[in-house]
Amino acid sequence: MGPDLSLSDKIKLAIVAVGTLAGAVLCFIGPPELREDVPYHRELGLGFGAFGVLIFLALFSLRAKAFLIFIVVTAITIGEAVVTMTFPFPSWQFIGLGVVTLLTACYAVFCLIDAVQGRDPSGVDG
Repeated sequence: MGPDLSLSDKIKLAIVAVGTLAGAVLCFIGPPELREDVPYHRELGLGFGAFGVLIFLALFSLRAKAFLIFIVVTAITIGEAVVTMTFPFPSWQFIGLGVVTLLTACYAVFCLIDAVQGRDPSGVDG
């Protein structure tokens, strides 16, 4: 059974998927300046392509939607951890950001568990 998405959500996801796949095509066969300046343009294109396919599959599969949410939350968690560890915050801010990072990481783990079990981590089970 597919995810319970409204028509506007399906349109938004389709537009984002097409845009991401266009980014993949641009990385693969883009202008020569891009290919010269970015030596890893093929790997970048593969990443864009895989992400675009996952976004497109999220339109039809609950597991793909849950895995997409897991990837996004994991990226946010990594960003929070990098900011927490690299900037010289006062101790109370460091502790607060550490707690937020830990809670976000816990949610990422729960999203992965929901993806494996076929549940919707966004709380919109139909």
